[in-house]
Amino acid sequence: MGTTRSLLTAARFGIPEGPRPHVRRRRLLADLAAAERTRLTLVSAPAGTGKTTLVADWARRLVLRAPTGWVTFEEDTALWPDLLSCLGRLGVAVPEPRSGASGADTISRSQLTTVAEGVAASPQRLTVVLDGYELVRPDEARDLHFLLEHSMGRLGLVLVTRVDPVLPLYRYRLDDGLTELRVADLAFTDQEAAELLHDAGVRLEPESVQAVNARVRGWAAGLRFAARALVDDAQRGRAAATAVTAGADVNEYLLGEVLDVQRPEVRRFLLETSVADVLSPALVTALCGPEARHLLTGLGHLNTFAEPVPGQPGCFRYYPFFKELLQAQLAYEEPRRWTELHSTAATWCRHEGLQDRALTHLAAIQAWPEVAELLLASDQVSVLLSEGAAASPAWGAATRLPDDVATPAAALVRATVALARGDAHECSQELARARTRTGAADGTGTEQPSPSVDAALAVVDAARATMVDPAEKAGRLAAVADEVTRHAQRTAGLRHPGQLGLLRRCQGVSATRRGDLRAARSHFEDGLALAADPAGLPSGVRADLLGHLAVVDALEGHLAQASRTAEESLALADGKRSTAVCHGEAAAHIALGAVALDRCHPKQARHHAAVATASPALCGHPLCQALSDLVLAGAERAGGDLPSALTRLGAGAERLSSGDPWLADRMRLEAARLGLAVGRPQLALSALEGVRHPDEPQAAAVAAVVLAERGQLTAVDDRLGHLHRRPSCLQSEVLALLAEGSRALQHHETARARAALDRSLRLAAPEGLRRPFREGGPMVQRLLTSDPSFLRDHQWLSSRGTVPQRVPGTSTPSNPSSAPLPLPRISRDGQPAPVEELTAKELEVLGHLAQLLNTEEIAATMFISVNTVRTHVRNILRKLDVNRRNAAVRRARELGLLAEDPTAATVDGAAADHG
Repeated sequence: MGTTRSLLTAARFGIPEGPRPHVRRRRLLADLAAAERTRLTLVSAPAGTGKTTLVADWARRLVLRAPTGWVTFEEDTALWPDLLSCLGRLGVAVPEPRSGASGADTISRSQLTTVAEGVAASPQRLTVVLDGYELVRPDEARDLHFLLEHSMGRLGLVLVTRVDPVLPLYRYRLDDGLTELRVADLAFTDQEAAELLHDAGVRLEPESVQAVNARVRGWAAGLRFAARALVDDAQRGRAAATAVTAGADVNEYLLGEVLDVQRPEVRRFLLETSVADVLSPALVTALCGPEARHLLTGLGHLNTFAEPVPGQPGCFRYYPFFKELLQAQLAYEEPRRWTELHSTAATWCRHEGLQDRALTHLAAIQAWPEVAELLLASDQVSVLLSEGAAASPAWGAATRLPDDVATPAAALVRATVALARGDAHECSQELARARTRTGAADGTGTEQPSPSVDAALAVVDAARATMVDPAEKAGRLAAVADEVTRHAQRTAGLRHPGQLGLLRRCQGVSATRRGDLRAARSHFEDGLALAADPAGLPSGVRADLLGHLAVVDALEGHLAQASRTAEESLALADGKRSTAVCHGEAAAHIALGAVALDRCHPKQARHHAAVATASPALCGHPLCQALSDLVLAGAERAGGDLPSALTRLGAGAERLSSGDPWLADRMRLEAARLGLAVGRPQLALSALEGVRHPDEPQAAAVAAVVLAERGQLTAVDDRLGHLHRRPSCLQSEVLALLAEGSRALQHHETARARAALDRSLRLAAPEGLRRPFREGGPMVQRLLTSDPSFLRDHQWLSSRGTVPQRVPGTSTPSNPSSAPLPLPRISRDGQPAPVEELTAKELEVLGHLAQLLNTEEIAATMFISVNTVRTHVRNILRKLDVNRRNAAVRRARELGLLAEDPTAATVDGAAADHG
């Protein structure tokens, strides 16, 4: 009965019933409740946003409590006759309006005063809704303002319009007399969109609803059009995001209800500015002339599906579906003008340094030679090779480049795309085409050579070589690229930090493959130094340099530094897939795997190696593929599967023997170490027989330990002699000392044996290098147990032991002859403390983990980025030697890093689900 009465009462006062069914928008009805107290309510938004439906829903409830009138205006309907008639139905004595000189019905000031007095005398506040009237005439606005000012607060006026009225809205805002709802307020939330689609018979997954709603920016009519397109679609999830533009209905609606109703100058402004992603005053001036600036200023009040750009005052952008319509209409009506405007916008964007936007404009008009030139000139070769498909819009423009564009730059871009996709053969063919087109101008039709094109060509070829060519040849091509690049810098002023960083990466990888770790470190660090260049270093190149630098750190035994560098690489590359050329994330995981293996955490080592090998980018990269095999083999041996480990190493050595002899030797040395670990020195000796460079420090050190196990002490002296004559890494030094100690022990030189062992332990302790001691063979174990004080004083040798820190300003721990190693901090359960101390920030993150906050919540609480939180969490898990967040919280309580929680068992269980 109550509903029937509401509908009858609403119909009596002209309130429309509205569509059925429709979504009841409770949040906006609550906002409209303020209209019962303010003099003016403005609901201003474009067509199809649900203005009338919303206000009618509110008015049908209000009419039961207070007198409420509704006037729906048709085109060319005068204001005052209908407004006075509505007031009359509400009980106000009103005069007849008179006909003005223009033919429109007007009202005199005396008549208006009479109406105002009648409204003021009303025993109840009156509410009048004016639906569809555009209050653009100043004289009408003045009269309406007078009526509101002199009605003693007894009149509430609700304007439902597509155009802002010319009323002094600022005055109403100042005295809290205005309630406003605009297009952003009327936008449907995802929940409301799901309800609307459901009522229309369309049931979508939440992510599909979100895609549809994001596409239309919450536009009610757009959602209804999408529902019509989807209701019979058998593949709704696939079509959801583009359903709003699937048919012609929505475009006809926008043309008829939004675009074609604009004044001619506004319509032309909308069409011509649609080529731009962001409408700034300067760009609008370049496109349409200085007179267009005032239209841009008022764009937010035209209700044409434009929104301010956050963080860019005075700038606007069109909703995607409206922008697409405008561009299509412009291309249809004036194709020449459409091309001209895109070209103008591209020129302006290049001048402003907005290369990505310039690429978008040039690609839109298929100016492919210009696209290729811009990709080279804006240092996008390095971005394409380091980020691949994530390098939007550069990737989109580069992959659309037709094969028949015959310029050298175009061929080079196609070569870059082929290499980024892992097709080295196609890359070689395109590089050859680029070279034939950059020959000398000798009348054959080829173009003059360009230093910048030559440099990019050489760098891409060097990047290709790191993937498929032997190590020596890859190194030569990287050196050639360095010479060509230096020439371009001298002659053409080339300054492309990304390209230079990519070149340093190629040089570093080639040097690592040859075993020249010192040169490799220098190249990687030189590349990272380019980040200080004002033009910047692409994040993908920087992540790759850091990942490979972490690999060098791990190979040289700088385990703590390798972990930090790898974590920095992962944080930088977070969420980005590795490409076929640059694979910093894979390299970082290999480095972390190598660190875990050397610290005797085989499960962690296997995990990191598995993550790295899962990357398709790793296929065909000799360096990282070989190093991942080394880590996996060590983890397999630790898990008791020696045959699989030896098979893996044997296949790797055979695969690498011709093109990468240093890496092949690493495979054989690893096989020898595995033989030692299982107490089979003959197996180790057999593996060493295939080593091609036995005098290399690592080979000499492993051989010395193996020979010491077999009692061939003269041969041990020979191998150690080679080590003393050449610089070596931490692992080689530790192994050499263990070999020296084993030899001394067999000569019954107990003091000398203990001194060598003590020196090796002090060298290894700061890095937590456990593997040489834990997998060193029977003689090393005898050496370790020759004095019980060694194991007591070096508790870090256990898998959970604390790593002693270096004394500041020195390269080694405290003086081995005078100061003993500090005992590790012990937790309440008697276990050693974490490998490394947690920083203050990591402790803060740990506290939030104990409170069951997720990553996003921690980031918001600490005012840091989500990526930074993830980096802290990874460091916490590594330092506490655990794999999950709840285990980190539990371990931290055991160590006294967190206060005990009486509900710890419950919290830990919840954290397992939450983490």
